[in-house]
Amino acid sequence: MRNDITRRDALALGLSAATLAATGAAAQTSKIKAADVPAPKRDIEKGASLRMLRPVRFVQADEDVFRANAAKFTKETGVEVKVDFVGWEDINQQTAVTANSGAGPDIIIGFSDAPHIYIDKLIELTDVADYVGKK
Repeated sequence: MRNDITRRDALALGLSAATLAATGAAAQTSKIKAADVPAPKRDIEKGASLRMLRPVRFVQADEDVFRANAAKFTKETGVEVKVDFVGWEDINQQTAVTANSGAGPDIIIGFSDAPHIYIDKLIELTDVADYVGKK
């Protein structure tokens, strides 16, 4: 089966996109409503810093939003956040080194199997997860 896109189809698609842009329909986004839930009480150590390891971005906006959130966290808490971005293929190896040596980043954003492999290296954060779920 062939699907040929004709010039007429391309013009119709372009006109639809232009109409959408002109009417502002694309700009009408709903804000996510958050519940008014008290944050868990966590004392921050004097001079604390946070080092994170995560996969390199797939799209630039991902890294931009992540860095903005890290900067916002630093501004609100005074805790310096350093984020290292590494290639997807290197996350598992660096997670293994960190788990086995006890040195390295404080938080690793990796793949879903790592918490099961290194279960004895994890910190209990159920209160934080419950807060985020309710929020």
